[in-house]
Amino acid sequence: MLGYTYENSKQFSHEALRDILRNIKGRFILSYDDNPEVLKLYKGYDINGDLVNFWKYVKQHPEAFVTELNQYLESREMFDTFTQHEPKTELERAIRFYFQLSCSYGSRSKNFCVNQGYKYMPLRNLDKVKDASERLRHVIIEKQPWEKIVARFDQPHTFFYLDPPYYTKEHIYEREDADAFNQHEELAEALKQIKGKFLLSYNNDPYIRKLYKGCIIEEVETQYSVSGAFQTETELLIRINRISV
Repeated sequence: MLGYTYENSKQFSHEALRDILRNIKGRFILSYDDNPEVLKLYKGYDINGDLVNFWKYVKQHPEAFVTELNQYLESREMFDTFTQHEPKTELERAIRFYFQLSCSYGSRSKNFCVNQGYKYMPLRNLDKVKDASERLRHVIIEKQPWEKIVARFDQPHTFFYLDPPYYTKEHIYEREDADAFNQHEELAEALKQIKGKFLLSYNNDPYIRKLYKGCIIEEVETQYSVSGAFQTETELLIRINRISV
């Protein structure tokens, strides 16, 4: 997944979703036209400007990003330095964001944590970053609430993929500049009325199953990565009956 994890990153083993989810983190919405080469990625309900800045540098300045990243060792001292000092440039901001995600427990950027034998910061590899830059060539990242994105881009040809904060785990995504997500019912109601198609990933909870009663709900095995360790859980893929997975 482009070499980093973000807030308890997960990997679906479902074959049909691998190509879609390989480059998706957080709460994203996809839209496409008839041309499969033109793919736009709209990111909603996440005002984390550090994430946007990180993707911008990967997309526009892959060489500069890798050169700067390779100046730093994986160390607690460096982690604390990033935590205590504000970056002076957008490049330093991108490096700090990636460094702290890569070397923290659960990718939460708060506590330094590395495991022996685990390969951290794979984006030190220039070829990998250039590949990510190419994949992002037609990507647009938005910083707006999900409901505005859905209303703006909903068309019969639009496909939305959404990965909201999971029910009862919303606190994991809470930040100083953003409240915890509490719009599960509003999201369900909106998706049932859209003109386009959607695919939604959620945790396996009776409340979520009840919200999406009438939709197709499929169980899939999901691998979570937390500081290099993997655990498997059963989660839900939810869709309406006019698309196939």
